[in-house]
Amino acid sequence: MLPKKRKLLALALLTFLWGCGSRPPDFPGYLYVLANATIYEISSQGAQAVRSGVQTAALSPDGEIILIAEADRTLFVNLRTGAERTIGDRPARKIGWNRDGSRFFLVSSPEVNQILVGDRLGTMKGIFRGARTASSPDLVAATDAAGNMIFGEISGCLFLDKNTLVFSAYDGVISSAPDDREIAANRVYRIDLSLPDAELKSTKFPADENWGFVDVDSGDGSVLVVVEKKTSGGFQAFYARAFQEWEDLSFEREIPGAIIRCANGEYDLLFQPATGFIFGIDAVPVRAGRHAVVFRFDPETQELQSGSDLGWGDNIVGPTLSPDGRFAAILIYERSKEWRLKIVDLEKRSGTTAWSLPDRNRNLGSPADAILAWMR
Repeated sequence: MLPKKRKLLALALLTFLWGCGSRPPDFPGYLYVLANATIYEISSQGAQAVRSGVQTAALSPDGEIILIAEADRTLFVNLRTGAERTIGDRPARKIGWNRDGSRFFLVSSPEVNQILVGDRLGTMKGIFRGARTASSPDLVAATDAAGNMIFGEISGCLFLDKNTLVFSAYDGVISSAPDDREIAANRVYRIDLSLPDAELKSTKFPADENWGFVDVDSGDGSVLVVVEKKTSGGFQAFYARAFQEWEDLSFEREIPGAIIRCANGEYDLLFQPATGFIFGIDAVPVRAGRHAVVFRFDPETQELQSGSDLGWGDNIVGPTLSPDGRFAAILIYERSKEWRLKIVDLEKRSGTTAWSLPDRNRNLGSPADAILAWMR
């Protein structure tokens, strides 16, 4: 949490952040939420802005260090002391920690298009660089006729355990006028960072598919994988047992429902620790269009339970589970109206708005909006 001095300075923001002095509902612990390029700390006692100008961020599992990407650098911020340390002079598009907070990954800006891995000392090394352009073997990105930057996809980054990282990427040459399907990821990679001479092991997708690794069960190592069809753009989520080699990966259970994909490309799907249950957000048809609901899926019995109606929004992020597993948090952005944090009681299957932020600038929302963590 924030140092005491910074907490006192932030108290003046509380009435504005909650709106009209209303009190939020009771829920355990506190959440870190990235909304509209600002990180907020939110609890049932109030909310305060922690840092603005954030492009993306990831909180270490112990809640001590937050890895932040800004427009011109990437840095560590110690939430207990407020101390900062720059670890890179370029921004990052995607970042994340392993389960014990000893390692992190970073996907750099498109101009470099590289995956780096690092530790809490800030030491980093590159393990993969994106595909080169046809015009120059030294360039990993090109510009099309409209001035848009073109670069090979890097996505689906996930630590399977303390040392093993998987990700998907485009392997090939970028032509002068590619379409999105041409530069979409076509291989999945795995690396064991504990080995002195760690090497990437990869396998190629079926021609029309793109695989993205979403979450891992910290208990038995099972994984959630989303398979996207490049031609149709549709996708389906699967449950898979823990595996050591690519030939051992088997999509055992299809997860039902229309899983929601966030604006940042991530999927609203995760394991509940210690139970093996899978929670996600499903888009269900209603008379007015579509609504989102939290669901629970048991991969062993294939039982599916749906929860409360969350309404709809232009970007829906979550769910993130409370440490005791009773509640789920969902961040919803509704264009030109607001960001709102919904807290769902999974036992009662009911939800309520715990925090909201007006969209005063009527913008298009931030694709990096995220719930960073729910701490005790």
